[in-house]
Parts: sequence; structure tokens; C-alpha cells
Amino acid sequence: MTIASYRLEDLLLFSPDVYFQSIAFYNQSIWPMPILGLLMGLAFFWLLMTIDQKKTMLVGFILSLAWAWCGAVYHLEFYQQINWMAFYFGWGFIAQSILMLLWLTLNFAQTNHLILYPTWQQRIGLVFTGISVFILPLIGLIDGPNIKAGLLFGLSPAPTILATFGFALITKLPLWLLILPFGFTIIGILTAHTIGSAQLFPYLLCLLSVLILIGKCFMKKR
Repeated sequence: MTIASYRLEDLLLFSPDVYFQSIAFYNQSIWPMPILGLLMGLAFFWLLMTIDQKKTMLVGFILSLAWAWCGAVYHLEFYQQINWMAFYFGWGFIAQSILMLLWLTLNFAQTNHLILYPTWQQRIGLVFTGISVFILPLIGLIDGPNIKAGLLFGLSPAPTILATFGFALITKLPLWLLILPFGFTIIGILTAHTIGSAQLFPYLLCLLSVLILIGKCFMKKR
């Protein structure tokens, strides 16, 4: 058998059923954090809806905490039990959290605000963030055994990554700060496609966000 003969399914380290059941087990194991995750998601969405220069620091801080939790708890403590690559994913998420905190600190020390994109782009960012907060918790009804397999902002990677791109469509984050989220988006697309998961949808929205941001950069250069 040659390398070319392998399919993505052959490289999967777990079955779809095991993956979906692991999400339900994760949500049950960290109870009552799912309740706090829902409240944090609502607060995050409200802050973006009413965004101004004074609230951007708080929004970025919440997002940094979300990345840190997904790295330290979801990946390193739970997902690593069925996927050894989660060790590297976990530290990647923690690195993203640190980078965001450093950038926020340096940016506010110099300018005390973030620049906002035009209104139409902010609306797209709000829609994507709304999907991460309100729709993805219900994805367990499609993918997993029940609602317990839902994906929650701040506690699971997919909604956290999508909310990050939603934030990036509203505020002018530097593109280098989106390198890791983009990398995890590609991994998420490949994994979701392979196991037939509805998580493919939010990851495709992340990819669309990247295209919008890149297109914005090219338009500026003209």
C-alpha cells in the first residue's frame, strides 16, 4: 500500500461515535462549567453588539481565557485521551491565548483602543459570533448522542475559533494573530469532513472569514 492510497479515514485515530461520546462525557465531567460557558457566551455576544473602545479590552480578555481553557482543559485533559495530537493542539491553544493577551496589553498601552471595521463587516462578525454562541450548543442533536454533546463558546474549540474570527471581522486584529486560528480551522475542516460532523459548517464560516479579511487587505493595496 502506497501513501497515495491512504484516505483521511485511514488516518483517523478514533471512530465518529467515540468522538461524539467524548464530547458528551467532557460536558458532563466539567459540570457546572457548561452553564458558565453559556453565560460567558451571552456576555461576549452582548459586548460585541454594543462594542465601543472601552469594551474591546474586556472582549479580548474573555476570548483569551476561552483559548486558554480549550487548550489546558479540553485538549490536554480530555481530547488527548482519544487523540495523541491533542497534546500539541492544547499547547497551540495556550500559545494563542498568551499572544492575544500580549497584543492586547501592548496595544492598549500605546493607543488605549482598537480600530473598528465598517458597519457591514461588523454585522457579519456578529452573525458568526451569534452562531458560535446560540447555534453550536445545539449541534449535539445532529452529531452526538444528545444535547449533552453540544459545543459551547469558551469550552469547545469550534465555537471559540468561530467567535475569534467574528471578533476579527469587527475589530482590526493583526493578521499574524490569526495564523494559529487559521491552522486549527484547516485541521477542524479535515476532521469534521472525515467523521461526517456538522462541525464542518462553523469551520467553513471561519474559512470564509479569512477570505473576507484577505480580500480587505488586497482592496487596501489598490
